[in-house]
Amino acid sequence: MCSIAGILQAPAPETGQVANSVRTALSEMIALQKHRAPDGEGFFYDGEISLGHGRLAILDLSPAGSQPMTSRDGRWTIVFNGEILNHLELKKQLDARFRSGTDTEVLLEACAVWGVENTLQRAAGMFAFALWDARERELILVRDRLGEKPLAYFWDGREFAFASELKALVGFHEGRLDPRAVDAYLALGYIPAPLAAFQGCRKLPAGHLLRLRWGGNGRVGHGRGGSAPQVEKWWHPENARREEVGETLLERVGELRHRMQIAVGERLRADVPVALALSGGVDSAVIAAECVKQDIRPQTFTVRFDNEFDGDRNTDESEVPFARALAAKLGLKHEVLELHADRPQVGRSGPYVSPAPRLPARIVVSMSARLDQMVSHYDEPFADSSALGCLALAGALHQREKGRPGYKVILNGDGGDEVFGGYRHYEHIGVKQWVKRAAAGAGLLDGRGAEAVYVESKVLFRRAERAQFLEESPAAGLLAEADFGCLNPAGHFPSASALQRAMWSDRSLPLANGLNYKTDIALGAFGIEGRAPFLDHRVVEWAQFLPDEDLVEGTEKKVLLRKAYERELPPEVLHRPKRGFGAPIEAWLQGPLSAAVAEALPCPLLTERMQRNQRGQRLWALLVFARWARRWNAKW
Repeated sequence: MCSIAGILQAPAPETGQVANSVRTALSEMIALQKHRAPDGEGFFYDGEISLGHGRLAILDLSPAGSQPMTSRDGRWTIVFNGEILNHLELKKQLDARFRSGTDTEVLLEACAVWGVENTLQRAAGMFAFALWDARERELILVRDRLGEKPLAYFWDGREFAFASELKALVGFHEGRLDPRAVDAYLALGYIPAPLAAFQGCRKLPAGHLLRLRWGGNGRVGHGRGGSAPQVEKWWHPENARREEVGETLLERVGELRHRMQIAVGERLRADVPVALALSGGVDSAVIAAECVKQDIRPQTFTVRFDNEFDGDRNTDESEVPFARALAAKLGLKHEVLELHADRPQVGRSGPYVSPAPRLPARIVVSMSARLDQMVSHYDEPFADSSALGCLALAGALHQREKGRPGYKVILNGDGGDEVFGGYRHYEHIGVKQWVKRAAAGAGLLDGRGAEAVYVESKVLFRRAERAQFLEESPAAGLLAEADFGCLNPAGHFPSASALQRAMWSDRSLPLANGLNYKTDIALGAFGIEGRAPFLDHRVVEWAQFLPDEDLVEGTEKKVLLRKAYERELPPEVLHRPKRGFGAPIEAWLQGPLSAAVAEALPCPLLTERMQRNQRGQRLWALLVFARWARRWNAKW
């Protein structure tokens, strides 16, 4: 978890050097991302390019690991966020004398020797980085396969800027909303790449890279030797080898365990302690079992929310008893962090207060303050209410008990549902999709084609409603319909089943743009790096070809995953029903957030009459948008 930033624009004509205003702007971009990277910062300037880096030290904590970092031959300079998890294996393949023990240097020298594309195919991990080629005067931006690390950029034809978080680009755009992004938000509750909230800004999609040169005539991307930003896809999971899946159940069990062993083992590599979020469910339990098999016993923790966060669940029915029993069975140290949402209190200076002496890990915070915190950290409107719980969790991990260090690296079970079939809506998916297509044909649902119906049947607001939200704004008539059918997994897998297509869609859209964004921003707000073994591309590429009966059979889900670990894990964990994070939105909106609703709505950026009589998730999405727009001075 680091932060990166950069500016590509013409150098000062009188000196040929980077202007002082550019240096100031770059320094501010890194400062705006300080929460991600509290362990140091560095800068690099070379004519038209300026690069900045904020560091969260995890590998080689010495100054040798500082960035920006330049290759031995002087041609390549990199700023890097994330982890190359198989860097030790790649290092052995390179005939080089390394100056540090970092994965960044391995990646840098690999790009110099093998080229960028070949290096990317060999590298495993989560990353977003910028690579400057001093010889060709070319900037290359790269984002990891599944979108675990964010990367946003601004381009207006004269200057180009990029950063880990969109908030760092506030000095470049004018705060004007992109109507296509607003349309996507009203549909999905988040804004998928390449869209970004503000005009002139974009997000690099997962598994893509961008190339750009300065044209030499004062305009980025134009003139002799220049070009517009060229975005291309570098990860093609459909090209994975289907024959490696295995013909028999025994072979598939063995292969799954082998790939998970590698995925977990590589994510335990760090020069700081690594902890594990143990939820009491099967995904984190599998990770815990793999840690123990490798004779590594990380500190585990579970969060106990009160009913302000998890609906009407009784505490005794929470994850805590299951997680505690599993930790004891595996011989892991276990800690319970208790979080409690309270009503607003006069005199509080911030969202977090000192923990009570009798409950040193207990964090008390008002719902209204936590909402303000959320729209400050999530620099695009984001309507997943579980982001509040994620921020609360990250804050608790960061503070913990006085005298005890917080965590820098956390393993989690993200991706297990999308990779091995864990969601309830995967049950009888073929029949459900047939019904939805019929409903779309009758005009009862939006959707053109199987993939569009799958996504659009779950949107917050239908297409006609979204258009009406903008009809009284200056953006009226500019709305471009979102085409969710463009995912088209059937085009990559002509023989794919309805289940395989649905899982492909979930990995491409809500996982890459929603879940991973939520986790990265929440943990990054407190300088914590999350690592998700189930998102290892070698696991994902292999699992995408599994037969349906290995994933979902009737109402049983994650069939193969449970079978593979039935000897290590107790039945009460293996066969426990999935528990989502059921935030009590309706109770929030009518209770502790009722004043916030009355104050923020109707939002002047949207048609007033469309905001009346909304409830539940729809009202929550409008409240988040209104508070976010005010926080970031958004306008049409």
